[in-house]
Amino acid sequence: MKSFAAISALTVLTVVTAKPTATEREAPIKARSVPAVEVSGNAFYANGARFFIRGIDYQPGGSSENVDPLADTTICGRDIPKFKDLGVNTIRVYSVDNSKDHKECMQMLADAGIYLVADVNNPLYSINRADPYPN
Repeated sequence: MKSFAAISALTVLTVVTAKPTATEREAPIKARSVPAVEVSGNAFYANGARFFIRGIDYQPGGSSENVDPLADTTICGRDIPKFKDLGVNTIRVYSVDNSKDHKECMQMLADAGIYLVADVNNPLYSINRADPYPN
């Protein structure tokens, strides 16, 4: 019982004296964004006008390649102008690596007026069905 009281007191003391870790303040990113798409009834609207998705699945190398095309500015810089020429206003990406930077490609998409539909699966961070507990 005495050891429990000592551990409890130590825990309270630790919690009371704990201080948050300092973080660096980042400057806000000034990015041009595309208008929000809203749903009304069975239709999409952007800026009050009916929005029709004219899109493609975008995964250079195919869906099994598991390469993040939005992390490579060479790839997206090459392809986004072609999407615009084709009249594409929405792309779907299969694989996104959340440990990489996507700012430049996302800005290129926004500048071109192209929306992104991102799958939430990730081959690097997923649950193994055969052995889910260690994940």
